[in-house]
Amino acid sequence: MEINPNIVTPANFSQEKWIAYFDTFSDVFSEKRIKMPRYVDDDFPSAYTLGTLEFDDGTVCGLFLLQAGRSLTERSSRKKQFDKATGIIKQENTQAGIFIFHDEFHSFRLSLVYPVYKGTKRAFSNYRRHSFYVSGELPNKTYIQQLSKHKLNSMGDLKDIFSVEKVSALFYEEFEQEYARLKTGIKHLFGQDVSDGLKGNFALLFVIRIIFLGFVQKKGWLGGNANFIRDYLNSYDPAIHNQGIYQDLLTPLFFSALNSAPSQKNKYGFPRIPEPFKTHLVTAPYLNGGLFRSHEDYDTEALFITDKAIIDFVAFLFSFNFTLEETPFMMKNWSLIRSFWASSSKSLSTKSMAPSTLPVWRWTSCAASLW
Repeated sequence: MEINPNIVTPANFSQEKWIAYFDTFSDVFSEKRIKMPRYVDDDFPSAYTLGTLEFDDGTVCGLFLLQAGRSLTERSSRKKQFDKATGIIKQENTQAGIFIFHDEFHSFRLSLVYPVYKGTKRAFSNYRRHSFYVSGELPNKTYIQQLSKHKLNSMGDLKDIFSVEKVSALFYEEFEQEYARLKTGIKHLFGQDVSDGLKGNFALLFVIRIIFLGFVQKKGWLGGNANFIRDYLNSYDPAIHNQGIYQDLLTPLFFSALNSAPSQKNKYGFPRIPEPFKTHLVTAPYLNGGLFRSHEDYDTEALFITDKAIIDFVAFLFSFNFTLEETPFMMKNWSLIRSFWASSSKSLSTKSMAPSTLPVWRWTSCAASLW
């Protein structure tokens, strides 16, 4: 993906680059770079204002850059960032603020914070929904797309950049196309014709499983590797795996590794899986939610997906980063997995194959954004 040279990334991060971005994408930017020592503390060792966006309706949006002294993605850190942002807006007497919280490696969270009124009571916009987390280790696709296509000439423009609904709409528009391509890659092992309805069911079940594995790998439950799926598929060797990716790599992952307790698995059960993935499959969690058992209506129909269709779809999917809503209680009790599968299987049982029937995920280009 070609990146507008004025879009700030971890690779080109600097105060000057941010000022150039605001100057390029806004007709109402006024530069005023000043240190703000009164906002410096143990959690935020440096603070600057870069200027303001002064909209035609009189709204002033401040532009602030702060270094965070702790991990940007910890829950407590995100709350402290929000509290710092709202405190600055109140103290600086601006109507809104764009905040760039960054770490020493120039990963950053770009957040929009503005007041929301309920009657006469003032609250602030949901900091979990109106932010992008950008890291050099992530694709950052949606962040780049959103900042590249929007100007910064009104509060409406700013809200559009961070809009969960608009980001989701863009994702699903692209998803529809990739989902249709995935269906064309579904074949029968013995060359029989496959109905469009069966292809749709099989494709949807595959998508649900891969998306859920994206969540599982981010939790570190697959060998501690946040990119497990990508690396696992890259281990494919046609000289060893002569039946293809679906049969030789994904079938043992789905129906053995994730559908059996670790005590019921050993390395001998995965003879054609290379290390370290063989060990990872043995130690993979037993999800016990029904998602990875072999389903008679789909998995026993001698169907598979071509290597190209799998590789292309997975590459598309993980050009985005995403999170599932979770709570400590849900994770402790695995109810997230069960509710996820209940919602997913409802789509299958009703034969509703539109991608919009998938359980609700919050999609973003960055792992910690749009919570």
